[in-house]
Amino acid sequence: RVSDLSIGEFEIPGEISGRIEFDPERVAVGPLRLVAPAGDLELAGTLDPPTGRLDLRLASSPLELAAPPFDDWVAGYLAGVAELSAALTGSLASPELSASLVGSGLALESRPLGDDGASRLDLAWADGRVDVSGSLLGLIEAGGGGRLDEVAVLTITLETADLAEILELALGQAPNDLRGGFSGAIVVDGPTEAPRIEARLDDVHLAQLYGRLGHLVP
Repeated sequence: RVSDLSIGEFEIPGEISGRIEFDPERVAVGPLRLVAPAGDLELAGTLDPPTGRLDLRLASSPLELAAPPFDDWVAGYLAGVAELSAALTGSLASPELSASLVGSGLALESRPLGDDGASRLDLAWADGRVDVSGSLLGLIEAGGGGRLDEVAVLTITLETADLAEILELALGQAPNDLRGGFSGAIVVDGPTEAPRIEARLDDVHLAQLYGRLGHLVP
């Protein structure tokens, strides 16, 4: 049983409990449960050392984004819930991962985000390929993917028309009349153990409610 975790600069109030059982034929994980003010996460599954087979599942309860630790990670008031689910299957030699982050009731300072407060982001990794699609909490649209095995050759595109909302979430405020967005990509290239990672900004557009400020292409 472990209480109050820290991951880098991020503190996660809560308690982890559960067990892991080892024997030569099988490793049984959990359920391992993290209980936090925002909600619960549970990990359970098995690993078979003789065959390398994997079957690990992660699921959350509806996580309250206005509760710790999430409210400490952002400056603006973000309301709503997010549910995370993931499955790691296949084998150690050829793993397969699927994960989803589903948001509902999403709002920033009472203004709905995404598709009337709803969003979904999906990730799949199988046969050495990663694919990403969907929306991160209704703020940023993500898509793309590529190769991920011994070598990474990935391009994940990012696009938003909600620059003011992102600034407000990160900084606590944004100019009242600012509207705009950007598009870009995260590019990963090279050996998986030490890839080159590049964040690319392709286009930025800014406007005010009463007139266009500018259009920038780096």
